[in-house]
Amino acid sequence: MSQVKVLVSADIHLGRVSSRVASGDGSDLSARGAWERIVELAVREKVDLVCLAGDVADESNRFWEALGPLEKGLRTLGEAGITTLAVSGNHDHEALPRLADQLESDRFQLLGRGGKWERYTYTRDDAPLLHVDGWSFPRDRVRSSPVDSYEVSRDSKTPTLAMVHGDLDVADSVYAPLSREELRAKPVAGWLLGHIHVPMSDAPEGRPFITYPGSPQSLDPGERGVHGVVLVDFEHGRCVGMRTLPVSTVRYDHLDVDVAGVGDLEDLTSRVRGGVQAFAGEASREADDGLEHLVLRLTLHGQTSIAAELAAEAESIRRDFELEASGVRCVIDDV
Repeated sequence: MSQVKVLVSADIHLGRVSSRVASGDGSDLSARGAWERIVELAVREKVDLVCLAGDVADESNRFWEALGPLEKGLRTLGEAGITTLAVSGNHDHEALPRLADQLESDRFQLLGRGGKWERYTYTRDDAPLLHVDGWSFPRDRVRSSPVDSYEVSRDSKTPTLAMVHGDLDVADSVYAPLSREELRAKPVAGWLLGHIHVPMSDAPEGRPFITYPGSPQSLDPGERGVHGVVLVDFEHGRCVGMRTLPVSTVRYDHLDVDVAGVGDLEDLTSRVRGGVQAFAGEASREADDGLEHLVLRLTLHGQTSIAAELAAEAESIRRDFELEASGVRCVIDDV
């Protein structure tokens, strides 16, 4: 059997919690909780490899906070026969190598220490099925592209994934600038990237795919939309599918509400509540009912006779709005 299933995550930032969300209702808003759900998901999906593309820990001062949860999760994965590979990012360039040295697991490997590319080959019954090449941040800032030193030979029988933490198409970035065209020029099946917290996948026909899985737990309003992990399936030496599975208990997003023709504040309330309820229902379905909090930035638009009253009412909405819809607690962060 030549199928290989890979779970890809990045930017977990163990030690952080989601902002702009009130705690105390039993919800898990932590990156630690997201990591635990990732481990459960990997075991349930029976993946072969878990790949972590950097910033697993938030900073070096989160070492002790990250060590216990990471070790526990890796032990669970290892007991399920799953190997975990990682590269360090700009935030955990000190912490992750230190964590790796402390972890007692023969199924965890930190690739590319010191900014030098390193290969891991996944085998089954002594047959190589997938190469994973990784590069780790040697310090907190890197102005040159890691791709410059990446030499990969073509292997017609065994596909290769390249994993690196870096900034795509930002030429002057101090966080390992990556060029999309340089990535696609390499003879690999795909690129697993960390650093950008908003998920992005680009898979042109006949060229290497590029994916940022994004932060699995949405951490602030800049991280909009569905957040989770990416599953990549290989069969007979080629990528046959990619899909995103939701993990975050919090979703930040933007909602437009048409107030054209609204004649009084009661009508406005109905429009806003209806819009939020509909959005929450769809968001809950997209998250497979794992969503607990929805934080919205609201835009009211349209011609209305109560336009003069909207400014004061908008502040009241921002301050006081709270609604339970489809099992999701909804609040308004800004109007």
